[in-house]
Amino acid sequence: MKIEMPTECPSCGARTEFDSVRLFCTNDTDCPAQLIKTIMKYLRVIGVKGIGEKLIEKLMDEGLVTTPADLYRLGVSSISALEGQGSKNAKKVIDELRNKSKAVPLDKFVESLAMYGFGSKAKDLMVYYPTLPAMRAAKYDDILKIDGFGEYVAKCVVDGFATKSELINKLLGYVTIVEPKAAVSDKLSGVSFCFTGFRDKEAEEAIEAQGGKIASGVTKNTTYLVVADLGSSSSKAKKAKEIGVKVIDPTGLGAVLNT
Repeated sequence: MKIEMPTECPSCGARTEFDSVRLFCTNDTDCPAQLIKTIMKYLRVIGVKGIGEKLIEKLMDEGLVTTPADLYRLGVSSISALEGQGSKNAKKVIDELRNKSKAVPLDKFVESLAMYGFGSKAKDLMVYYPTLPAMRAAKYDDILKIDGFGEYVAKCVVDGFATKSELINKLLGYVTIVEPKAAVSDKLSGVSFCFTGFRDKEAEEAIEAQGGKIASGVTKNTTYLVVADLGSSSSKAKKAKEIGVKVIDPTGLGAVLNT
């Protein structure tokens, strides 16, 4: 059965395009559905609760919000009036937004921008470009050299930062970005770790402090795959064994870090 792709966006009526990977609305600056999705992605990634799609839609209808940066200019009265609730709850929402914006990790900030094609790989990109200015200035040909970044993803990185440049500049007036700490030793320089099935923030910080890298996927350049259980049959564990990547558990990781 042949499936016909829609030629118009059901939300704004703009033309749609298919780039061999996704069907998307070409009106990325004014499409209500896309704007709501972008704002909600931002709130979810930086950890803000209490602001739902219905409230965002009302704020957009009133012309008060079109980007995540507009949220920071809202007053208690504008939210409480639209919510139909008291100012106490509105103040809580505003305080939540501002408090969560005081220390946003660089990879989370990049992910929150909803740049298609590489948001989830922000942490991998950060290994090579540890500051926001460095990421924004990254060149296509240089990104291609990073393991796991092919032509499509490299293009998404460059195009994404260019498209979101104005939004980034506005957000920087309200958000404090926390960049990764510089390594205190080079003991694990050139050593790459991938975690699956669990996350250990303290261990990751210890790895980075010793010059190691945290990867999101298993490749031929991965040194260790860290699993919760050595008997893991996850796809990453299977791939690691197939390509010769050493699989270790938390005990083994401790031995690597403390040797």
